[in-house]
Amino acid sequence: MDADEALARALQEEEVAAARQQQPQPGTPDAVKAALLSLIQNSLAQALSVEDAELQARARALAPLEQLRHEARAAADLNALLLLGEQQAAGGGGSGVLGLQDFLVQGLLRWFKRDFFSWVGGWGVRVDQPACELCGCPTSGIGMVQPTAAEARDGAGRVEAYRCNVCQQVTRFPRYARPAKLLDTRRGRCGEWAHTFLLVLRAAGLDARHITDNADHVWCEYYSAALGRWVHVDACEEAWDTPLLYEGGWGKSLAHVFGSSRHGVTDVTRRYVVQPQSLPSRRVQVPEAWLAATLARLSNPLRAALDTSTRREVAMRDAAEALQLMSLEDGGSTAAAAASLPGRQSGAEAWRSARGEAGDAGLPQLFTSAGRITGGACRASDEHRGGQPGQQACRAFDGSSSSKWLDFGGGGAGGTAWLEYRLLPGQEALVLSHYDVMAADDCPERDPADWILECLGFRPVLGAAPGAAAAAGGQSVRLVADECSRENAEAVRLLSSAGT
Repeated sequence: MDADEALARALQEEEVAAARQQQPQPGTPDAVKAALLSLIQNSLAQALSVEDAELQARARALAPLEQLRHEARAAADLNALLLLGEQQAAGGGGSGVLGLQDFLVQGLLRWFKRDFFSWVGGWGVRVDQPACELCGCPTSGIGMVQPTAAEARDGAGRVEAYRCNVCQQVTRFPRYARPAKLLDTRRGRCGEWAHTFLLVLRAAGLDARHITDNADHVWCEYYSAALGRWVHVDACEEAWDTPLLYEGGWGKSLAHVFGSSRHGVTDVTRRYVVQPQSLPSRRVQVPEAWLAATLARLSNPLRAALDTSTRREVAMRDAAEALQLMSLEDGGSTAAAAASLPGRQSGAEAWRSARGEAGDAGLPQLFTSAGRITGGACRASDEHRGGQPGQQACRAFDGSSSSKWLDFGGGGAGGTAWLEYRLLPGQEALVLSHYDVMAADDCPERDPADWILECLGFRPVLGAAPGAAAAAGGQSVRLVADECSRENAEAVRLLSSAGT
């Protein structure tokens, strides 16, 4: 960190501290402004807290970055070879091809959620309360307690206390705000998850943001060079590029969403709302001019500390993002896609329901079963890249009913399309015993009429199957496939025909 950047951050911290000393009367316009300002400043403080070089080095030492980069490079190279050749032959530029960064982030998501961080909530506990530290039994909340001196030094401004229902031991849950401490504890709720995952993204060399909203949730974004835009990523949900998850799946109504980074604060609300044109009616509590001036006042010192080249690059990204956000409009297809997104997955069911985030959509039992093939690469006859994310070829294999593969090119009477899954070099060939097929429930006229499953380059293993039995919108069916040769089955392809 150079002297200019250190000075800019010092000035920023002084401004945050001064603002927190002001205590306007609750319910007044000044109080509303102060609450929103505090929300933004806290997010910015968390974003700046992960910029320490030693802290990032420690995070890099904990993450299996070498392995994840190797896997990401193999997936990116294979996808580029499979997709770019066809796009170039068709005159396309390949702008929808994911890059190394995107596959790396997806790998980091899986590792962080499944192997590194844990959600606070003990086994068998119906609400989100930690298990007893002494015996592991369920606990009951007894309120907030004062942090100890050690807890306060690690940023715990509040501590939740829980009494064991069996041994009466009191378990403390400090809400730590220092990312260094979170690398030790590796547990928490959405605040701790987003803060620590932001550190991991930055440690991996990615430009990343801390995202906060007005509905009590936080997550991250990273900048994808391949896609040329900022991409939503939520470690709690292991969610990648599904920005409408919170309104469409969780049932939230968002009025303000802000992205904070070492480059400043950006209003990214339009990316996260199903009906952007309704935003003016939601954002009446504070004047837009005041909000714009506030974001500029917080961002300008950080921008001023950047070198000329970086400042120019950030300004170009800002301009491109502004155009992207303004291009988002209300639409029936967008609303339908958002409505199919799942409710919140992290946290106990009763806790999610109490917060109004459980949603209506869930994964069918077939899609939650173990044994799906993973780790490969996919390509397709084409994929829809317009509108909202979640319609790429890779979405067909993610095991989620809230996303889909869409190929408009194969639609219409007599149209055909194909979808292929290929194992990476070095992966063991597979025996395909069965597969699950689900058609989206938004536009029945797009559903496949029939399909054929092939082991690529070898004999077909399944004949045509009637779409009426398996392609009803929102319904999943399991079909049994003939055995593919273990030595030869390195790819499978699904050939689909459109209805009449």
